[in-house]
Amino acid sequence: MSYHRSRSPRRDDNIRNIHGRRDEYQSSYTRDRGGGDRSHDYIRHGAQPQLPSYQQHTRCEERRDRGGYSNSNSNNDYNYGGGSGMGYVDFSNHNNQPWQVPRDFRRQDHDEHRQNAVSRNPDFNYRDRHHQGRGSRSHSGGSVLNSDVAEQHRVEASSRYPNCTFLEEVALPPEFAFRIDTSADKKLLHNESTRYTEISSFVPTFYRDNLLGATKEYITRFNVLSYKSLKVEETDEPNSSKETEPEAPGTSVTVMPRQKRKADDLNKSVEYIVLSKRHKSKTSSDKSNVTQKNSEMSLDEKREYYNVETRKNSENVQLWREFVEFQDQDCADFTKIARTEKKISILETALRNNPKSSELHFDRLDFMNEISKSNDVVVEWQKLVNANQDSEVLWLERFKYSCTQLQLFTSSSLMKDFTIGFNQLRSMLNSSYPEYQKPSKLHLLMPDLLSALCLTLRNSGFTEKAHAISQAQMEFDFNFPQSEVKGQIDKSGWKSILKLFELFWGLGTLRFGEPGYTIGWSKSLETNPEAFASLKFEPIGVPDSQVLEFEDTFFEAVNNTGSDSCLTRKEWTLVRSEKWILMESFRSKLCWTPWRDATSDISEWTCEDNARIILPTEITPYLTYVPSYGSKFEQQASFFRHIVNYLILLNQDFLPRTHTLESIMSPFSSLTLSDSTVFFSELNYWKKFLDLYYTDPKDGSCGEIIPEGFHLSEFTLPSTSFIVPKGKKLTLLPVYTEIIETQMQKLLNSNQEKYHNHLRCFVTQSIEYLDSKFASLLVQMLFRYEQKSRHTRVEDHKTLMKFCKNLMTHEKLRSSVELFMEIGLLDYFVGKKKKSVNFLIKTVNSSSKLLKESDTDVVENFLRENWETVTQVTKVYRVISEFYLKDQPDVAMSILVSLGNNFDLISLSDDTGTKDSKPSKHAILKAKRFFESIMDCLVPSAKTEENVIDLEYEETMLNGFGKWDGEYCIELFAQKSNLIVEWTIAYSLFAFLTDNGFDSASEIYKRIMDRLESLQPLSRSNKFSPLIVNGHNICEQLFISWCKLGALHVTQHPMQNSKFRTIFGKALEQFPSSPPLLLLYTTVESQCSVVGKLWRSMVNTIKLTSPSNICTLDWAPIFMCYGLAKKIEEIELDSEIALDEFGIGGPAVAPDTMFYKLDALFSAAENNLLTRNCPLIWRLHLKHLAIRAREGKDDKRAHGLCYDAIRRCPTNKAIYMDAIAYFPEMIQQITEIMSQKELVVRLPIEELDLLLQFNNQEEVAAKNRKKKTHRKGKRKTMPKVVDLEDGETVSDDNESEVEIVISD
Repeated sequence: MSYHRSRSPRRDDNIRNIHGRRDEYQSSYTRDRGGGDRSHDYIRHGAQPQLPSYQQHTRCEERRDRGGYSNSNSNNDYNYGGGSGMGYVDFSNHNNQPWQVPRDFRRQDHDEHRQNAVSRNPDFNYRDRHHQGRGSRSHSGGSVLNSDVAEQHRVEASSRYPNCTFLEEVALPPEFAFRIDTSADKKLLHNESTRYTEISSFVPTFYRDNLLGATKEYITRFNVLSYKSLKVEETDEPNSSKETEPEAPGTSVTVMPRQKRKADDLNKSVEYIVLSKRHKSKTSSDKSNVTQKNSEMSLDEKREYYNVETRKNSENVQLWREFVEFQDQDCADFTKIARTEKKISILETALRNNPKSSELHFDRLDFMNEISKSNDVVVEWQKLVNANQDSEVLWLERFKYSCTQLQLFTSSSLMKDFTIGFNQLRSMLNSSYPEYQKPSKLHLLMPDLLSALCLTLRNSGFTEKAHAISQAQMEFDFNFPQSEVKGQIDKSGWKSILKLFELFWGLGTLRFGEPGYTIGWSKSLETNPEAFASLKFEPIGVPDSQVLEFEDTFFEAVNNTGSDSCLTRKEWTLVRSEKWILMESFRSKLCWTPWRDATSDISEWTCEDNARIILPTEITPYLTYVPSYGSKFEQQASFFRHIVNYLILLNQDFLPRTHTLESIMSPFSSLTLSDSTVFFSELNYWKKFLDLYYTDPKDGSCGEIIPEGFHLSEFTLPSTSFIVPKGKKLTLLPVYTEIIETQMQKLLNSNQEKYHNHLRCFVTQSIEYLDSKFASLLVQMLFRYEQKSRHTRVEDHKTLMKFCKNLMTHEKLRSSVELFMEIGLLDYFVGKKKKSVNFLIKTVNSSSKLLKESDTDVVENFLRENWETVTQVTKVYRVISEFYLKDQPDVAMSILVSLGNNFDLISLSDDTGTKDSKPSKHAILKAKRFFESIMDCLVPSAKTEENVIDLEYEETMLNGFGKWDGEYCIELFAQKSNLIVEWTIAYSLFAFLTDNGFDSASEIYKRIMDRLESLQPLSRSNKFSPLIVNGHNICEQLFISWCKLGALHVTQHPMQNSKFRTIFGKALEQFPSSPPLLLLYTTVESQCSVVGKLWRSMVNTIKLTSPSNICTLDWAPIFMCYGLAKKIEEIELDSEIALDEFGIGGPAVAPDTMFYKLDALFSAAENNLLTRNCPLIWRLHLKHLAIRAREGKDDKRAHGLCYDAIRRCPTNKAIYMDAIAYFPEMIQQITEIMSQKELVVRLPIEELDLLLQFNNQEEVAAKNRKKKTHRKGKRKTMPKVVDLEDGETVSDDNESEVEIVISD
């Protein structure tokens, strides 16, 4: 459909700015016409002189000679095949003045004008108008157009229909809508084609959107769609032309009938008109090949492909996202703002067809954040949440955005936003609220939002408030007043309940999780509230008296030792920065429980730290209740979620991390990942299990060597290093005696023990309110946490084992086989492998008797009745076999044969730990049949190749993968063992040891993986879908076991590693943030970590600014940078060992080269959408640059990175502390930012100056400087000085001063 509407320059400018190609539409001859802003309009106002007739005739002959299509029924000299799309429309009067169009004209009916024309002349048709006033025809097939007649038609159409757009609306033939522009460079008239001198004022309907933003070269070769399905074939004869079919009267090639047609019908009915050999029409088979080989297409072909496919498959979200990513290539020469605006425009079009797609909404708002103000974007977020209240993901991402914007974040605004959110969600708990507007996982969304608030508060320094809110929520969960019916509470009833709770909280009595807690808040108010007000309880943390005593001793020693020092004001600024960060960290570490008079050991003492005093009104806006009208499982799942979230608040490394777990957890777990101890915990935990398959030969007897850049100090000890530039010296005033340092270390150890005891006490009390399924899983998490903390905590192992065994006496836990297995693994984590194996054998032998006594002979009935016990027992068999897999494979095979022989007992000799006799061939075959029978029952579709059952994927998930508690994997944090996973791993190990090794085991893994190939990627939009999450959890666990087995195979057969690398590459591609896989990568692939294929693949994943198929990526850059940091230390060690004077040895790569790779990887992660708000990545990068600054390299860049880290992670107090520790001169600037963002500062700078007697020190320094000027002749008696900075000096001969030791 063609158009000729006369647009204003302002409107054209707006259209072209959106598509970023404003200048592309201007041809070379229109740029020089001097028309100002109107020089590039489609419509030229004002008549221009026409070409002489001989020039027009010559142009027509040249066009005919090229074989272009021409209309045989008209005298028009315009080539409709090759040049009809290249001309100006001119509606102007003869006085060269533009026609004035009334602004109040409204288009009401597009067909009205045509009907009026027909009513005036019943015999009216386009063909009559087309022949009226024609000139004579030439012998060459062209004609000379009467300019006066054409001008008359244009004037009439312009005056009669001033605001019409399309030719059929004004009944104007196409030949009257063009003219040849000769006012520009006339040399262009001698070009080969008229398409360079004629520019179209109308475009077909299909490509109107694509034309905006296209290049000039592309416009000139534009494939025009013919509505008559006309097709021009190529010919090598220059003078030949193709005849076309005669047209029906009253029709036009360039005019489309006014009727709505679907895009699918349109694409089927039309064909392309080929204009040149570079644009041949493609057959259907060619197009399918182009689709399969998208990477081999040109930009024009890709653009055309996406335009067609997005119209055909408008509901394909992934296709739209690929189209958006393609704009980076297609619009590479655009400005960043223009390119982003075009992406937003495409996403808005996609959202019209997919309004419920969370991924499209996320992408749109992410791009808006790049070019819009944060205030505008947060308004869009709020509108989106209000329109989609049933989406759990949108709620979480909305609050995440507010916490990651420096312009928006303050502590008060954060609390205000969460208050509004909790009020909205609390109204959904009422049973009268419409179900279709509630999130399906509301019982999980509420705990996750509460956890998000508490984690953010803790990282901002409000540790006491975070603990108080979580403890208060536990009280509401487990001790809600029985008189109230949860689910029917109105606003007045809710306020009365909160008043009762505020009364309980104000008493300061014991709360949930504290030692001695017996009754809840509702029962305590029913007894005698006044009796609790006078009670005293044991302090939860370090007693206040000990903390105050130490601080007095510390500052007294500082002032006594440093009173005679001669320091300038700037020197004292550096010194007090060290003092401030030391005492600020010390107070923050010890203050984690809300202060109350009942737990303080100092009578008649009031806490002066307002952050430690938590009033009831500060926590009640965030409390919720679990409704009673829901199912019992949902209630228990909500309780369990609150408990686990609080344990993560206490220790962020409470759970062993996997990619699936990181995906289903709250996104705020990434925002609060700031301590390197969490990374070390994951590293050591998963390395213990990897050592059973593969041991890194580079590791010494001391275990894993941590590079210097990964030691993130907590600055709580005087021996903590502070990074200062190389060649500079900073003195500590005063000398920290052994008494002070020992006292500080003692307080920190005592605080850690109390902290850990509180965690255990909290778990013990929570067991009473959970059913056996959730209680056993909670204790299993506790035991795994104890295993992870063995490398950091020093505790008597006997005391720990006694606590665990006493806990197992509970009636809800005593029948859990898996809990006894976790207790046995505690011995393995402390180095007692033999004792651990003996304990596990006793456990599995006592449990297998229950399975052998079962009367069920049919395998399906046997699994249906005992699947949970089978899962736990199979896991114990598998773990025992892994202890012998690497060193004694025959023993491992015997253990697995015992499992395959219907859970036979395991008997090993006590002395050697070996099997008394090898299994017979009959026993091996029997075990193989048993393994096969169980596999066929677990996954019915995964049978032998001859008997494959072709089932739909959804049905397979429900019949196989969705069973065995798989539908509850989200509520269970994906921590419960899965029967499919355990049996597949055991069967694969059995095949690895008995059949053809790794190939046989791989076939078993493939049988499960092939059924999971069609699984949708686990993204932010479907992280609450049980089937998808469970499928990915199964797939990840199998990949971990498969890759570890491949690593063992490679160590035995080094030349057969190609298959292992292929499997490993697929695993990392699907689960790039899985710590066990990443640890295997840094260990096995250490030789190829820089130049290998896997390295390049992982780097490309991190460089993607917005990955579409994953929802978490935090651990990938951390582990990869860890591998590079280890290589840097190895290179530095090689340079130290090398004999440079003889030219022997030395590193093959310069350390600086490796550091630049490390720096580039950190920078890529800081630009990635999924990792740019992770504090740990910023802290590690800042530490590495600070080390370089100490050596005099990249000093300015390190300073700039501090502000970038604060901008991306404004809620994380640890980053502010790092900036001051590495660059002490920035203390004033950083503390001002902390005050503006309302972060907790426990030791204000003003208070520190008073405690350090800074004013007195400045007066003494002034006096000493005066004395120094009068003693010019006695310089030998002056103290030796060392340059510090800018000519300033620090005394260096004082015996009471020591230098800071720069070491971790």
